[in-house]
Amino acid sequence: MKQIPERFTWAESLVNPSADDRILEVGCGAGILASLLAARLDSGHLHAIDRSLPMVNKAVARNRQYIEAGKMTVSHGEFREIAHQQPFNKIVAFNVGFFQRESPVELAAIRRLLEPQGKLFVFYQAPYEIDAAYATPITANLARHSFSVETVLVEQLRPTSACCVIGML
Repeated sequence: MKQIPERFTWAESLVNPSADDRILEVGCGAGILASLLAARLDSGHLHAIDRSLPMVNKAVARNRQYIEAGKMTVSHGEFREIAHQQPFNKIVAFNVGFFQRESPVELAAIRRLLEPQGKLFVFYQAPYEIDAAYATPITANLARHSFSVETVLVEQLRPTSACCVIGML
């Protein structure tokens, strides 16, 4: 069995899902982080979405047990177009580029999908070492769109450091 990359176990520990959380993962890729988060849900639900069909297929294959148990949905498409009646109390994204640039449509969708007092977790791991300054464009972009930044964390991981910006409405 392959070892889970350290960035995903770190992300899981920060998101720290409760059994009843409603989580959206934007850009789920192959579903590795989604798998770690869904394993901790009981009555909660995780909706993982990615615009790459090959990645969605991998995420579905990896997480079939959680999908069949009703703990997870995996969708192909743009997250801003998903129709959801209930907002999410946690939204997670790992290496999703629009957080680093002016993205009014995407951030409006995040605002619509995140419940009041919900948390947004924006993770990045670049192919080179980063520090807290790497988060500056992310925090500025979030602030321009009425999010408050709770904290910025940097963790020394293998193969390179990663950061997490945690925001709220």
